[in-house]
Amino acid sequence: KSFEGGQMPLYRRLPKRGFNPLKKENIAILNLDKIQSYIDKKSINTSELLKENDLNINWKEEYHSYTKNKFCIKGLYIQLEPYVETKMITAINGDSLWVNVDLRENSSTFGKWTSTLLSGKLNNSVYVSGGFANGCVSLTENVDLFVKADNFYSVEYGVGIKWDDKDLDIDWRIGNNTPIVSKWHDNFESLENFKELIGKH
Repeated sequence: KSFEGGQMPLYRRLPKRGFNPLKKENIAILNLDKIQSYIDKKSINTSELLKENDLNINWKEEYHSYTKNKFCIKGLYIQLEPYVETKMITAINGDSLWVNVDLRENSSTFGKWTSTLLSGKLNNSVYVSGGFANGCVSLTENVDLFVKADNFYSVEYGVGIKWDDKDLDIDWRIGNNTPIVSKWHDNFESLENFKELIGKH
């Protein structure tokens, strides 16, 4: 029986007592010309590329996400302080749409979403700063993603927003097809409820 998605750490480092909460980061845009120069060399040093653009490379968790079926939607998920996390997601096999929603409290684009097509044929990646909710949908069968996170997974500080929230109105690119959504993901809260939640923090 195949495993269907989820967060499966390849390894887990135990946090040291008294570690300082991570600060939220602003969105950083990589220079596409610089990325192309790495591609032209046919050798990409991910850590070097991130470091040159002042992006985090101190990963605390790495895990493999596998989705067997097409049109399976996961998310939207975000962790609050002190477990806010920056992620880098890399496509290994198959195609998927990675969706992010800006949930930074003082952001001018709060509640706005963006999406990135991840393809195993390209082995491309998306870097997501802390303060953004993450979600994805498999556009092919047998999707494999490799995920790095700079903070530890926390059920206690995790919050979900429903994938079909009417205020977000996300285009998941599945046309008229019926998505596969787990009961857990389908019971996530609305964006309005999330606003009330962060108003208490």
